[in-house]
Amino acid sequence: MPNTVSVDKNSYTSKGLLGGTNIIIYCGPSKQADASALSFPDPGQDDSGANKFKLVGVIQDMAIQAGRPQRQLGELGSAAKYMITSRGQKSMTINRIVTYHGSGLHALYRYMYENMDKDIRKKAFPHGKIWTFLSHPVFLNPVGLIFRYVNYDDQGNIQDIRKKYHEDVYVAGVGAQITEGDIGITDNLSLSWSNTVTMK
Repeated sequence: MPNTVSVDKNSYTSKGLLGGTNIIIYCGPSKQADASALSFPDPGQDDSGANKFKLVGVIQDMAIQAGRPQRQLGELGSAAKYMITSRGQKSMTINRIVTYHGSGLHALYRYMYENMDKDIRKKAFPHGKIWTFLSHPVFLNPVGLIFRYVNYDDQGNIQDIRKKYHEDVYVAGVGAQITEGDIGITDNLSLSWSNTVTMK
């Protein structure tokens, strides 16, 4: 009798797939170890207060890339080839709608922003929360970016699947996309990070 493999009946249905509605993105401290006492507010809930992760919100799309530079070497007098590699590299891009509550950079640094001295806050965000500049030393500090993967039951209640904590996230670049006729302005954030930890 041939071997059989059991397959979850939901594996190839909408319930077995992860889509845009299944991921909620938060910002927080740069290290997971500093965030053990923080809670996850659901979308639409109040996320103010020092004991909560901050919802990044209105992200239109994101992309994560990972790679390892490689080079093939040979030598004179031999047909042999050698492959050498270096350390792996990873990057992330996030496109987020600008709102009156803040730009993409403000949303990413909101946990730090709300615990920041007012004088430093004014210098780091000279035009309020909308337009910001990477030149201020505050942006030399990393933040944490948390991906909360969820599912929804038949009543719309959230069920956690897993949480991934991206530690030491740095902003490598910020840009804005403005097109005539568009309803909203999109911020483009280029990010890098050091480590990804699965939260319990």
